[in-house]
Amino acid sequence: MRGQGYDNGANMKGKKSGLQKIISDMNKRAFYVPCSSHSLNLVVSDAAMSSKYAVSMFSTVESLYDFFSSSVRRWDVLEKYLPNLSLKPLSDTRWESRIDALTPMRFHIGGVYDAQVHISEEFDDVTAHEATSLANQIKNYTFLTSLVIWYDVLLHISVVSKALQTIDINVSEAMEMLEKTKAYFETCRTEEKFVSFLTDSKELATELELEDLTLPRISVSRRRSKKPIHFTYEGRDETVDEPTKRYKIEFYYYLLDIVTTSLDERFNQLKSHCNYFDFLYISEMKNSPLDSQDTKCRKLAALLQHHDTSDIDALELREELKVLSTLLKPGIGAKETLKLTGRYNFCPNVNISLRILLTLPVTVASGERSFSKLKLIKTYL
Repeated sequence: MRGQGYDNGANMKGKKSGLQKIISDMNKRAFYVPCSSHSLNLVVSDAAMSSKYAVSMFSTVESLYDFFSSSVRRWDVLEKYLPNLSLKPLSDTRWESRIDALTPMRFHIGGVYDAQVHISEEFDDVTAHEATSLANQIKNYTFLTSLVIWYDVLLHISVVSKALQTIDINVSEAMEMLEKTKAYFETCRTEEKFVSFLTDSKELATELELEDLTLPRISVSRRRSKKPIHFTYEGRDETVDEPTKRYKIEFYYYLLDIVTTSLDERFNQLKSHCNYFDFLYISEMKNSPLDSQDTKCRKLAALLQHHDTSDIDALELREELKVLSTLLKPGIGAKETLKLTGRYNFCPNVNISLRILLTLPVTVASGERSFSKLKLIKTYL
């Protein structure tokens, strides 16, 4: 079993004492691939704890669900205003829970607000006070702006997460998706994109009849410490007092930086595997120089070697790829190439390399669901 995939816990992926270490000691040519779905969920977790704006927004969303779900009467009021949709709780283990929790707020926030107003007018004083407090929290321009930005971030990550859990995806396709996702977040780090999010949040504010469309000024009660200057060319850090600019720097830009940095760090090992195997896609061979092909073949052969034994021969692999690049149709995939070499029993080095590449696991999420004992117990009950 060359392709190893399991959870991202330290006891599993640890390089010194984890399962990865034990398996690599048994077979130096075994490749560990961190579960992409777990890694992507950790990217969301990193971003969700990145700033007080994000923590406050998710806390309000969770409080809304707790408030309605704790009473059948309150839930009935919510269903009256949201007949085809309901609030969802947040969860650290169910990866789609965050986008599911934000969807009703993003597109039906008027109904949620009206349900709060209804409860504040018809229920007892304690419940009415709690409903009024929550209504004031969502009728806030900072909350609405954070909601719009986070929904866009989670929507793109959710689509990629579902694609990563499909049966026939391989590591190269997964890496390509992740690179495009990272590129999208990098393009969002502009003034124009930030202004478009502000425009969307103003539409929600209009729906709630919110007149104050300014981000609140943050008051600082304690004295700010000054950074000592050691060189004459150093300047003092400027304090950002303008609320919109401060929100853009401390929340929006910071959120995007956390997401892009986390994508790089958590998928570094997957990217490393792709760099070794990406040249095996025959459709790209015609455009690559011969020196590059020879170098990549030698690197892959060295990677698949242990002591005096090796899975492939670098020179034979290079020549086989040259022949296949002239025979196969443009755009043919690695899976089709593997079937062709296996059917006619030729190009053994390409066949072995493709078998290793296509059996590297992208995610273990489907396997965890299939073997879940909780699922068996719930089915039995």
